[in-house]
Amino acid sequence: MEHDKQRQLWDEEHRKPTALKAMDSHDPSNSVQKFWQFLVEGRYARAHGIEMGCGKGRNVIWLAKRGATMEGFDFSEVAIAEAKRRAEGINGVSLQVADATHGWPYESNYFDFGIDCFASTDIESSVGRTFALTEMKRVLKPGGLYMTYVSSTEDGYHKEMIQKAPAGERNTFLQPTGKFEKVFDEQDIAEAFVNWQVIRQERIEKTTEFFGKEYAMRHFWLLLQKPLA
Repeated sequence: MEHDKQRQLWDEEHRKPTALKAMDSHDPSNSVQKFWQFLVEGRYARAHGIEMGCGKGRNVIWLAKRGATMEGFDFSEVAIAEAKRRAEGINGVSLQVADATHGWPYESNYFDFGIDCFASTDIESSVGRTFALTEMKRVLKPGGLYMTYVSSTEDGYHKEMIQKAPAGERNTFLQPTGKFEKVFDEQDIAEAFVNWQVIRQERIEKTTEFFGKEYAMRHFWLLLQKPLA
């Protein structure tokens, strides 16, 4: 899977949602709502945040409406064009086209928190995913918070697809649309986030529809922190 091909497939997904219709929703991810509650309880509600792979902006816009100053980026020009349209008239939102696997266009130690809602799971190489996490850490302030939400090998749909259409790397598959996806187990979690302080690690159980069929899901929800030094 080439990176440009992955981007093209995402452009098409955003033009005409098929596998991931929730990405077209105006409603925020339940993972972000859960994170917001943590921010409110910790009095971080007025903080400055970044979302990698923000898609059409549903999470960025929702958080900005609640008082956070939000920036978001995505490598899909289609997604960002729609995100900007949806964000018109909303204060505290900045959106741009950028690629998580290249140097992020932000200063170091700049944001109070970062969000990765299934974004890194769609990076088609381990090198690209590692680079994105390194950049996330770079742009966060020391002690900054990082919320990530990733698919699990226990998710009904993903377990099925790993068997049907493996993509070569451990716990990966290709969607029927051709798009790459990485799925996580406990070993993957430990390896990916070894250089972060884990504040919370939980499972979110839900049902999700893929291609007209409901599946039971057990996603990983993690709240991590950049070391102070």
